[in-house]
Amino acid sequence: ETYEKLLQRDPAERNVWEPLLEVYRRLGDTERLERLIEETVSNVFDRADRNHLRLERARILLVTPERTDDAVATLRAVLDEDPDDVTATTTLADLFERLGRNEDLADLLMRQFDHAREQRDVTATVTMGLRLASLLRPTRREGAMDVLRLALEVAPENAELLRTLVGMMGPDDDATEHANLLERIQAMEAGAEVARLALRIAELRLSVSDEDGAERALTAGFRAMPTDAQLRARLEERYAAREDWSSLAQLREVDAEYRTDPLSRSEAFQSAAVIYRDRLREYDKAAELIRRAREPLPHDTALLADHVRCLTLMGDFTGAMREVSEALEAGPGGAAPAAHGIAVGAGV
Repeated sequence: ETYEKLLQRDPAERNVWEPLLEVYRRLGDTERLERLIEETVSNVFDRADRNHLRLERARILLVTPERTDDAVATLRAVLDEDPDDVTATTTLADLFERLGRNEDLADLLMRQFDHAREQRDVTATVTMGLRLASLLRPTRREGAMDVLRLALEVAPENAELLRTLVGMMGPDDDATEHANLLERIQAMEAGAEVARLALRIAELRLSVSDEDGAERALTAGFRAMPTDAQLRARLEERYAAREDWSSLAQLREVDAEYRTDPLSRSEAFQSAAVIYRDRLREYDKAAELIRRAREPLPHDTALLADHVRCLTLMGDFTGAMREVSEALEAGPGGAAPAAHGIAVGAGV
């Protein structure tokens, strides 16, 4: 009674109405509790206090199914004053979802989504954008995709937004946009996933005759996964077709570096060396790669001959003589029997 008398004197005083609310709660007197809230809201000047009271009333109303519309109106009143109120947003959204009021839910989420974007609130934009897109997707796929595109303007590097949008795209959607989105995802990945995405991006780029874009994707994939045979083969085919010998030689050199089997590694170095020697006339590079190719096969006379030839072509006669001398010093086995003939043939 004391609090009630004090409230009559100053209905806006929080130190009065808040303890009185607690008294009514403990008594379970929801009728007097609701009446107190209704009377106090109109007298309180602070927005946070008004919305605190409205949320209290909404909780009371939600207990009675017949008063759902009143609860909705109360929660909307909170959001009219404070669009950022998370409790009101969540409560109202959950209520609409539970009641199957999808149009109302979509309107609410769109309103909150637009507000979050205007405020450049990344977290709220992503949360609302994903929920709204999920709601719209079954019946309004294009609308859902537009929501995700707008969300990406605020959170351009959000992986979940990117993957969700890509997941909604089909063969009839814009291939260039699809590839661009996959490239953004690819930049966040590593290893085998980059390689997998590279092949998909290349396919999309080629569908719109974007040769440069396809090659860019394949190159990114190979850099991330140089052991991927399919990527290597696709790039080799492209380089050879346009006679880009420098790129082809570098590709085969990288391939060799990542091979673990000694003989396979040797073959790959030899393949790169041939291009450097015969196509690019970079004899020093060819000689270095042949030297590495010889490491697992020190007695291979054909490799010795190639090595001596490259050294001679680059004018390193001293180096060529050293290789021949070392082969001769190896004794009657190994490459020694052929070393003299190789020296004579190379002119050293």
